[in-house]
Amino acid sequence: MKRTLILAGLLVTGIAVNAQVQRNVLAEAFSNASCGPCASQNPGYNALLGTNTTKVIAVKYQWYFPGFDPMNAQNPTEPNARISYYGQSGVPCGVLDGTLFAGPSYVGALANLDQGEIDARYGVTSPFAITVNPSLTAGKDSVTVTVDVNTPASYTNANLKLHVLLVEKQISFATAPGSNGETVFHHVMRKMLTGSAGFDIQSSWAMAETQSYTFTIPMPSYIYDATQLEVVAFVQNNTTKEVHQAESADFSPLITDYATTTAAAGINGLNCGTSLSGLTTTFENIGSTTITQATINYQVDVGTIMTIPYSGSLAVQASTIISIPMISGLTSGAHTINTWVTDLNGVAGIGLMGLNSKSFSISAGVGTVAPLTENFVSSSFPYTEWYLDNPDASFTWARDNAHTGSMMFDNYSYAAGKLSNFIVEPVDLTTLTNPVMTFDVAYQQYDAENDRLQIYVSTNCGSTWSTPVFNEAGSTLATGNAASHTELTNPGAAMWHPKSVDLSAYGTNSVVYIKFKATSAYGNNLFVDNINIASSTAGIEDNGQNAVNVYPNPTTDFVNITFNNAENVTVTLINSVGQTVKIFNNVNSNTILSLEDLASGVYILNADINGQRFTKQVIKN
Repeated sequence: MKRTLILAGLLVTGIAVNAQVQRNVLAEAFSNASCGPCASQNPGYNALLGTNTTKVIAVKYQWYFPGFDPMNAQNPTEPNARISYYGQSGVPCGVLDGTLFAGPSYVGALANLDQGEIDARYGVTSPFAITVNPSLTAGKDSVTVTVDVNTPASYTNANLKLHVLLVEKQISFATAPGSNGETVFHHVMRKMLTGSAGFDIQSSWAMAETQSYTFTIPMPSYIYDATQLEVVAFVQNNTTKEVHQAESADFSPLITDYATTTAAAGINGLNCGTSLSGLTTTFENIGSTTITQATINYQVDVGTIMTIPYSGSLAVQASTIISIPMISGLTSGAHTINTWVTDLNGVAGIGLMGLNSKSFSISAGVGTVAPLTENFVSSSFPYTEWYLDNPDASFTWARDNAHTGSMMFDNYSYAAGKLSNFIVEPVDLTTLTNPVMTFDVAYQQYDAENDRLQIYVSTNCGSTWSTPVFNEAGSTLATGNAASHTELTNPGAAMWHPKSVDLSAYGTNSVVYIKFKATSAYGNNLFVDNINIASSTAGIEDNGQNAVNVYPNPTTDFVNITFNNAENVTVTLINSVGQTVKIFNNVNSNTILSLEDLASGVYILNADINGQRFTKQVIKN
């Protein structure tokens, strides 16, 4: 909103002498959608600002820590730089005109801000007056902001910066996007037109001098609701960090024709063949005038932009389903389809909301001949014909690049109920006898949370999936004691435990897909490594109690094997291509097996005990 400028001081022949201007107080806050203390402090803080709209201009920066925040993910660099500028390393925190909130709690706590602190700062006059004038291009694809800075009296102050921000006054989600339960976010900084460092302005100002500054940027594609946009501008001393003046201007009067599309619907995460059909997008009018014509655009990856014309009468707040024609010529691998609106009511340009994206994968549908082994040493995940299926486009399975490589799912940061899948490349099981999949897991509960790992099998390219062939959660899944509120980031050797899945029911299938599904309970990180699909001639048993123990694992030259109630056991080692490379006869419990002459790699160890085969995976470094 515009505010009335009050000049204080002596007026002589229309010239202000030693004039000062009424200050607008700038309240900057830092928060995160997965921060519990933020959720508890934000309501009171927002309510206080809501009663001071004539005194305070508010900006909130969504930070990356302690967990997932979609608003930060859309523009992480600028809010992260701003909190670093104030020397802070945690949220929630806030500053008033460049000074950390003072009060009874820790310095900077949002709960510290009170009416007295606002009034005290509001009572300090300012040497500057600011006016802000935003405009949009005809196609609404770029925003231009002109900021006039005026000094009624002569003024000198070194190292002044002008900051101009694009702010979304309110962002509302149907469900909490992070793990702290918040669904409504206020005064969120979306883009800095002047960059995180600000724009240098002159240090010395003559009496009644005005300088005009103009900035233009493309309209960010990630804006949730352009009718909520405003521009905030402020002048700050970059040495002392004191903010001298702030001003804002609303965007809503500029917006009449305004529409969006949803991400493409009717598409699975995994698809076989070279074409897709049955896709749709929802075209919605969220402006203030009826839409009679528009163009719906869609594009796969960076391919040719295809268009669908719309004509009709789409009333304000109404929507309609748009069918997307069959898409052909798709290649195996990961893809993205983007949808967006242009040419609203005959005016060329984007419809303000930018792109909406949907990721999907295409598989060649040819099974890799088993045995199959993957230890995630290569950092180029997802590998050929391996797929990520991430329904909510948020946190997902990812290769843990910080260590030697494994798959990791971030339950620690991910809201309860959120899930993600990774799908093993299709495998041909027909060459195996009683196929079995072994893998290693590392997981410890954060407290009592039941983070879950499930494994499913599909023989029709993911059109349908089996009931879970593996389903463990919480203490059953755990391979270590509860973490006493500690994030698991680097599992030690003792944390890794072997697991196994009997795949013999699918042994006649030449194309089998295996899906690892993680579901968060907002607990602790889950790691999976050393996936191996191979034969087991007499079935397999691994009940989690380690009837056969092999350690140390990974190893360099020797492993110790222990088991119960058996003597003269035969132990066989099989390499990653299914070849028997070593046979140990007449093995007794607590025997040391030498692997000195074997190359580094992943091996399957089969121990035939009392007519049953026990299978373990052994890694030699």
